[in-house]
Amino acid sequence: MKRYFLFVLGLLLLDQWSKHWVMANMVLGESWVINPYLSMTYVHNPGAAFSLLADDVFWQKTLLLSISILLSLALAIWMYRTPTTERLKLGALSLILGGALGNLYDRISLSKVVDFIDLHYNDWYWPVFNLADTWIVLGVVLLLIADSKKT
Repeated sequence: MKRYFLFVLGLLLLDQWSKHWVMANMVLGESWVINPYLSMTYVHNPGAAFSLLADDVFWQKTLLLSISILLSLALAIWMYRTPTTERLKLGALSLILGGALGNLYDRISLSKVVDFIDLHYNDWYWPVFNLADTWIVLGVVLLLIADSKKT
């Protein structure tokens, strides 16, 4: 079980390193084109996923922070109670928790989340996101796969 929590810590550290690298090397709003489908675009997201609830209202920030803390605690407890034989589920929960903690750290320390991965095709743009968001999505997909194998 310890190795899964160390994995969470590693994910958190990698996420924070990537965000600090972007903040140190890019100007807010700056975009670097990597290829026709991918850019690095430094933005701040004060809201939830895809900038939902992004208005600068105290209760919204308090609500987002409270939900993030409660969900992170629930994920950690779920991981702790999951048998070590369920490796795919533990890996999935580790990814989700690592991503959740990465964005939670931003919310606590910056009052917003740093995003920089910008996917696009022609005039279509996906909302800018970060490594923590990627891990959360990957973790949810793996969790669904792990649960579907049981039925």
